[in-house]
Amino acid sequence: GVRAARVVRPITAAAVASADATKERDAAPTAGDNEKAFDLRDAAGRDISGAGIRSRFLAFYEARGHAMLDSSSLVPEDPTVLLTIAGMLQFKPVFMGQEERKVPRATTTQKCVRTNDIENVGVTARHHTFFEMLGNFSFG
Repeated sequence: GVRAARVVRPITAAAVASADATKERDAAPTAGDNEKAFDLRDAAGRDISGAGIRSRFLAFYEARGHAMLDSSSLVPEDPTVLLTIAGMLQFKPVFMGQEERKVPRATTTQKCVRTNDIENVGVTARHHTFFEMLGNFSFG
């Protein structure tokens, strides 16, 4: 089990910008516009915020014939797991031959909760408890 937990939160440019923006609250945009306020763009001018990356990923596969499907619940109907830990979990009945596929190809952004290596959460910068898994699937 876990004897002691240490939380490590890496400082990002967005976090620094957020702290600076707090000082100038009158000039800051509304809470719903925070992601746009920092104009996260790469050298080519593409939006590299979480929403921008998600949108480009889904659009890429949708343009190539994948059906864009919604994220399934974090608490799945599958009695073998407690929480959704992977993007493919909503398709498990298809892979197991229990359901017919509804579409030949799909793309999703699945909300997930990490449980299988929870002891690493907070120890490394890449282990988080909640994340979105981007996926593309072919059921041919």
